[in-house]
Amino acid sequence: MKISEKIECWDKSIKILIENLWKQSDDSFSLFKIKKHVFFIKSGLIVAIISLIISCGLAGRELIQGDYQIYGEERIGAICRDGWESFSIGSGTCSHHGGVDYWKYPLVNYHYANPNPYYIAIAVSISFLLIFSIFNRAFRLRLIVYNLELFYWLITILYLLLNLLFSIILILSPKREK
Repeated sequence: MKISEKIECWDKSIKILIENLWKQSDDSFSLFKIKKHVFFIKSGLIVAIISLIISCGLAGRELIQGDYQIYGEERIGAICRDGWESFSIGSGTCSHHGGVDYWKYPLVNYHYANPNPYYIAIAVSISFLLIFSIFNRAFRLRLIVYNLELFYWLITILYLLLNLLFSIILILSPKREK
């Protein structure tokens, strides 16, 4: 059996599995009709998912931004265009040195990047979703289907990218003469 045939067989079996799980989760959700509980469950899930998204964004911002210095607003001097350091802050500063290259400001504070509180919020949100999926069969099936579909599309995209990469390598590789 060729690799392409194996991949097509895998593709069909995954699609059938996903369709069956969607049907089972739809059947389970139709049995779950207590309106009062559904409102609280949906509200809790929405809060968990929103806090998960926000926490991931904030943690990413902390990691990207890193540590940085916080400066005050009052000038304490200047660096002239020729490199001279002046402690003057008025007009005419660096007039004999080609003008002001940039102004100096006092260091007020230092911000240390700390994404750990956001990691904790991410862990709490994910644990809420997992605990909820333990007690609710319909949600558990939907969670499995979503993750399965995500995995399916990631594998498909990875396969296509690797195919493209190997095609480029074959095109660019020098041909050997016999």
